[in-house]
Amino acid sequence: MPSKYHNRVTIDIEHTDCTGVVYHAKYLNFLESARSQILRAVCEKHHLNLQELYLNDGFFVVHNVNIKYMKPMRLGDLGDVISQVECISAVRSRWRQSIISLCGQGHFIDATVDCVFVDLNMRPSKLPEALAMSLAEEMEWTG
Repeated sequence: MPSKYHNRVTIDIEHTDCTGVVYHAKYLNFLESARSQILRAVCEKHHLNLQELYLNDGFFVVHNVNIKYMKPMRLGDLGDVISQVECISAVRSRWRQSIISLCGQGHFIDATVDCVFVDLNMRPSKLPEALAMSLAEEMEWTG
C-alpha cells in the first residue's frame, strides 16, 4: 500500500472571494504545494538534491487533473491534504489527493493528478534512476 502524506492548509483571506468561500482554482495550489513538499522530503530522505535535479535533469509538470468538489472550504477552515503516489512509470507519476476537514466538517475534494517528468527543453523524459527508485520505495513503505 502506498504511503499517505499529510499536509495542513489553513484558509486565509487570500484564498477566498468576498463571501469567504475558497476560489475553485486555489485547490490546485494546495495540491501542488503538498506534492512539492513531499518531493522535497523524499529527496532529502534519499540524499538527493532537488535543486540540482531541477537544474540538471528536469522536473515534473502536470499533465492531467480530475477534481471532484464535494464541499466548499471557507475562511478559517483547517484542512488536511492527503496525498499518495498511486503509480509510477518511466516518465509519469499518478497522485491521489484529497482535502478533508481537521475540524470535523467533512470531505472537501478528491483529485487525481497525472504528472510527467520533462527535460530542460520541456520534452517528456525518463525519470532519473535515483529519483524513480526513491519514489518507488516510498510507494512500498507502509509506515
